Amino acid sequence: MCVLVYQHLEGLRWQHALFWIVNPHAIEYRRVRDATKFLSIFVYFGVFAFQIWVAERLLITVFNRQSVEAWRTMVNDISIDKLCDHFIICGYGQVGRTVVDQLTRLDIPFVLIETSESLGRELLKDKVLAIQGRRQTPRHSSRRRHRTRAQARYAQAMPNSGADEVIIPEYEGGLITGRMIAKYYPVLTNLQ
Repeated sequence: MCVLVYQHLEGLRWQHALFWIVNPHAIEYRRVRDATKFLSIFVYFGVFAFQIWVAERLLITVFNRQSVEAWRTMVNDISIDKLCDHFIICGYGQVGRTVVDQLTRLDIPFVLIETSESLGRELLKDKVLAIQGRRQTPRHSSRRRHRTRAQARYAQAMPNSGADEVIIPEYEGGLITGRMIAKYYPVLTNLQ
């Protein structure tokens, strides 16, 4: 429409009118009518507003939550694929958090498996290497070994995924408690 109005007002060919829309600085203000000047101001602000709208749409598309989450997931998966000789922590409960804190502090590589998708998203945001939801633990070749610290429900699945060793915190805690009771039981019975 602007091309047609420029053509009508100034008797331009359509190529020149289109060039004026794209490059309003090419208009020689001393040689054009006042109506053409007002139209060029309208076109300039219209094009500027359109550019802002396009930029906003582009930024929203690029940086919306799903895009950022997809990017984090991709970086997470690539990082996990590069790991070697790492631990797998199953669950980010009380024991899992403690283990993750210790391994992070000691700079020991690990991957966390968390079935809660919302917690998995938070872990990705915190840049903790994690497998979210109910995805299966990837099988590793014999040269890409990992160690596992797992809860009881994962214990049978872990050796099948290539784990060297499975540690069940509840079981290990029970063994330690039993040993402590056995150690102090004779002392307690002598006190009676």
